[in-house]
Amino acid sequence: MARIAALCAGPGALLAWSWLRLGQPHAGASTALWLIALAVAPALLPRARWRAFAVVPAAVLALHSALGVWIVHPIRLLGRFGGGFLEFYDVRLPFSAVSHPRMEGVVLVALYAFCAVVSIAVAARRPVLASAAVLVAVGWPATLLTGPDDLLRGVALLAVVLSLVVGLGGSLQPRRLAVATLVGGAVLLAAFAASTSSAVASGQVLHWQGWDFYTNPPKAVTVAYVWNSNFKDLLFPTQVSTVLMSNAPCKSTYCPSPFLD
Repeated sequence: MARIAALCAGPGALLAWSWLRLGQPHAGASTALWLIALAVAPALLPRARWRAFAVVPAAVLALHSALGVWIVHPIRLLGRFGGGFLEFYDVRLPFSAVSHPRMEGVVLVALYAFCAVVSIAVAARRPVLASAAVLVAVGWPATLLTGPDDLLRGVALLAVVLSLVVGLGGSLQPRRLAVATLVGGAVLLAAFAASTSSAVASGQVLHWQGWDFYTNPPKAVTVAYVWNSNFKDLLFPTQVSTVLMSNAPCKSTYCPSPFLD
């Protein structure tokens, strides 16, 4: 149990650092620690069946902590998550957590979900699955918002991946050390290739950051309402009412304009 908790501490801290920086000001440390604890707690149980059952109440508490809605209101829960997810395509990062609380909720849900996947993989002693989950969880927010600390975060990512590969699978053996070295070398080569490739650097491979999940196209702006006026919703009274009365002489007069000869 202590070994699983120790191996999950590094990925949890790295994921919190990677995801919470998307919002300014970001969520408090107490909220992040609570979500990480909910994600790691089921993995501490000795049996896989117990872990599977414990994930359900942990996920319910995590969703309520992140989105402020209980699971008994699924429409509101999905609406809040979906609205926050779509806001990422309209709001510049880092976003304001005060103005966009639903986006912060999505970030907290992502933090919990990835920590839970990594923790379950660690409990099942699957170093490849745990390392892949950490790579995806850290790489996703890194593509959304770049910063001066990207290199430092990459070094931390390599250290976490190596700790998972070495820490899972018993005592430290030459074979384990060789596998860790190979995995670390592969990560470094992939990072070097991605940083030097002109296709990746210019966003020409998939350009997924420009994807838009809005399915309804915006309605074209026209002047049709000017020519197709409809007053059927207006109710005119049947009894005529006098609104204005004016007294004037019977003879019509004309007031010439001073600007005309």
